[in-house]
Amino acid sequence: MKSHKQNVRTRGKHFVGSVLTLLILCLPKAFWGQETENQEFYMGASIRSDSTQSIGKLNLLRNDTVKQSFYNYTGVRLKDDVKYGKYGVDISKWNGVIDWNKVQTDTVPDRIQFVIAKATQGRTLVDARFKENFSAAKAKGFLTGAYHFYDQKAEPAKQAENFINTVKLEKGDLMPILDVERNCFADCDKTPDLLIPKNELIKNLKAFIGLLKEHYKTDVIIYTGEAFYNAFLADDFKDNYFWIAKYSYTPPRCFQVGETFSLDNPCFKNSKKGCWQYTQWGNVKGFDSNVDLNFINNYYLLKWIIK
Repeated sequence: MKSHKQNVRTRGKHFVGSVLTLLILCLPKAFWGQETENQEFYMGASIRSDSTQSIGKLNLLRNDTVKQSFYNYTGVRLKDDVKYGKYGVDISKWNGVIDWNKVQTDTVPDRIQFVIAKATQGRTLVDARFKENFSAAKAKGFLTGAYHFYDQKAEPAKQAENFINTVKLEKGDLMPILDVERNCFADCDKTPDLLIPKNELIKNLKAFIGLLKEHYKTDVIIYTGEAFYNAFLADDFKDNYFWIAKYSYTPPRCFQVGETFSLDNPCFKNSKKGCWQYTQWGNVKGFDSNVDLNFINNYYLLKWIIK
């Protein structure tokens, strides 16, 4: 027969064990690597800058000499951009509270004319500022769009459902946008490009796109980095429009801007690259910190607006 002290110790061990079991069961699923939705990513979070991004921190687009040098190099004409395309920003909750009245007054490098807001991520996450950002930008007259950050390990149907339940698009808005990139934030050097086999990713992306096309009765724009596009998407999504991130002096291959623009260029028309995210260091009035800057070619912009 156990002594009183032994019984107390035994009951204590059982109590401690029960508490530990309860704590373990209450840990979020993300702890076990089953989900990534506790990490809120943003467009371009995984994109590396090339060696010329040294201009990025200088190119807060305030210094006229730097600005003129940058745009002369890329071929974007500063005084006649309306002929070639429009400038815009992409935003998420990470940009904080935005003063849209000030955004309207900024003219560097040209007037901001479109705003793309993060709407959703994965199966259940909704950006905390999407509703406010989307409605406020639209109320101020900006061309608006919404994007979904794709979780490579989550079911495509559930992700599509999340976006569809969150985003109501209408005539005059941009087509729905799918952000496909590495699922990483600060630890990108330790994160593989793909978390699942390539053929499975391609199949899932096509399923996701198909569901959005069916619901919105329009095409879907794919956002990705240039390296990710070349390695995983170029061969299997030739019929899709692309928005390419490349933080560099030089635009993505086949993307045309400024005086180099020509509809006779088959590379430009066949690649369907319509938008270039060229820096994450934009300094735009109304933002408390840097913001991504983008340039949409007018040729594709007209195709990307929902009719």
